[in-house]
Amino acid sequence: MDDRWRALRIPAKQAIQVQLSDGQTVEAMLVDVSISGAQISQLEEAAINGEVTLTFADGRQTCGQIVRESEAGFGFAFVELLEEGDQLLAA
Repeated sequence: MDDRWRALRIPAKQAIQVQLSDGQTVEAMLVDVSISGAQISQLEEAAINGEVTLTFADGRQTCGQIVRESEAGFGFAFVELLEEGDQLLAA
């Protein structure tokens, strides 16, 4: 298993905006976050391997890719890893 999928996941309930690869922006819920990615729920549909941009409650944006879909939502992999001290990772 790739080490990036073993990263510690921190619960992070917050509303976010997701800009899909077709340019459409929708609201969703950030469930948890790690240095390498996030779990997103309340997202109606997204294409696996589709490139998306997440906008967090503080206005920051990060780009990445939808890597999986499950009953819990969608898995999102960041293009650039978060820094260990990033405020999103604060418990």
